[in-house]
Amino acid sequence: MSRKFFKIVLDIWKDLAIMFIMKFWIVAMVGMNIAVSSADVVSDAVRENVPAEQMRPYFETLLRAIRKAENGGPGREYGILNPAAKTERQQAGWCAATCWKNYIRWQKQGRKGDYIEFLAARYAPVGAGNDPQNLNKNWIRNVESFLK
Repeated sequence: MSRKFFKIVLDIWKDLAIMFIMKFWIVAMVGMNIAVSSADVVSDAVRENVPAEQMRPYFETLLRAIRKAENGGPGREYGILNPAAKTERQQAGWCAATCWKNYIRWQKQGRKGDYIEFLAARYAPVGAGNDPQNLNKNWIRNVESFLK
């Protein structure tokens, strides 16, 4: 058998292992009930923006954690600054899309480092011009605390 075949099999096993771990982790998170937003808003946003059905529970939990960490008022519930995201549903949709796209980027770059840290570099970069109080330095710790 070729090396390419073994690499494909190994990649599939890695993905399955990650999905199993995330599923186990999500069950634990759901048991802790960290929901903040309407379940329909989060579920709809994830269903529309995360094509991998087996990954949706993880991303629903992640969106709820981001919502709590951002703690934004109307039109900023998930910290999305684009004026087109005016409602909580639009905010959740942009958040879900951003999380999923960065998950794919993280995978393509070889899953180096922690996914939440990778996401933070784009979602809430430290030193960003729109963060004069340097609150983004707390984003990783805050999101992770709501995931626990």
